Amino acid sequence: MTVEIPGSHWIGEIDQKAFIVQDGKVLMCLDAFVRKWDFPGGRLHKSEGYEEGFAREIREELGIEIVLGGPRYVYLGEGERFYSGIPRYYIIFDATLKDPSAKFTVAEDEILELKWIGAGDVSDLATWEEWREILKGYFKNHAS
Repeated sequence: MTVEIPGSHWIGEIDQKAFIVQDGKVLMCLDAFVRKWDFPGGRLHKSEGYEEGFAREIREELGIEIVLGGPRYVYLGEGERFYSGIPRYYIIFDATLKDPSAKFTVAEDEILELKWIGAGDVSDLATWEEWREILKGYFKNHAS
């Protein structure tokens, strides 16, 4: 019989991000709080399943609908990534725009700007190093 040790389980937040590619470029958002380029998405609420929470975050931030793919990358946040002081898992999912011609309606209290990033933009992009490596890997494997 397994004995549970009270207080021994990891407690943290889950932040779901969208890796959206269109015409060979990746969608990034300039975060209003930390002023760095980030993948769109946000934290999962306690009462939500991951698909429901993911769709809600994208609707709130971008005003669009997406089609959720599989997970691309998982990262346990450290240091400056702790907005709340609580450890956070980041799960980046592949996603596509349900309607590629849909107009974005940006949540201006969270996002200052949207940008489609190409391979030549990655090196100078003000983002976290983990995100830069994900972008570099993508463009290396999808060079035209």
